[in-house]
Amino acid sequence: MSEATVRADVRQMPWLASLLDQCQRMLRQARVPHALSIEGPAGLGKTALAEHLQAWLLCAQPVGHGPCGHCAECQLLAAGHHPDLIRQDPDSKSGRQITVDAVRALRDRLTLRPQRQGRQVALLVPAEAMNESAANALLKTLEEPSADAHLLLVTHQPARLPITILSRCVRLTASVPDDAVQRTWLEAQGVTVDEVLLQQTSGRPLRALAAQAQSLPAQWSQLQS
Repeated sequence: MSEATVRADVRQMPWLASLLDQCQRMLRQARVPHALSIEGPAGLGKTALAEHLQAWLLCAQPVGHGPCGHCAECQLLAAGHHPDLIRQDPDSKSGRQITVDAVRALRDRLTLRPQRQGRQVALLVPAEAMNESAANALLKTLEEPSADAHLLLVTHQPARLPITILSRCVRLTASVPDDAVQRTWLEAQGVTVDEVLLQQTSGRPLRALAAQAQSLPAQWSQLQS
């Protein structure tokens, strides 16, 4: 099991509480920026935070803490069929890159009107997988944003992204929790925690959760968020 397949409620991740609060304030005040960059080491739940935010943006009846989970929009999202969500992951056929063709297709989608509730959300994970041509293509979208579109970039290595892209995003940085916070959370997930696990996973809770489930220490370094 990789970190990508680990499912945990972002609202129960205390090390992301401040970032979640920032996102909630933006949404409640209808001041969500056109582009967000969620940054930090792999294994902290950044993708889960982005997915929570995308669900809230697309939800027809959001509640105080996030998406309602019951409306038609939430049901479409849960089924993986929401027409106004565009998710771009690396293409295994192109050497684990997000290609320029993929970003151009994303850009073309965002020029169209939303099909449902009036918003479109594009998610790139991890954003640093874009090659140079793809990053340049995305920059054009950031320079000429659509009023009804939101871009969510999840990056484990923001230094690999051009500053021209980062400067056009509101940047949120996730930090590694201390051992006590990580231990408490992992134990609540039913994980047996020891010092070796904490050291091997470098204080990143989802990496530790995935490693425990996998029970293959040799693969820890290959796990991805």
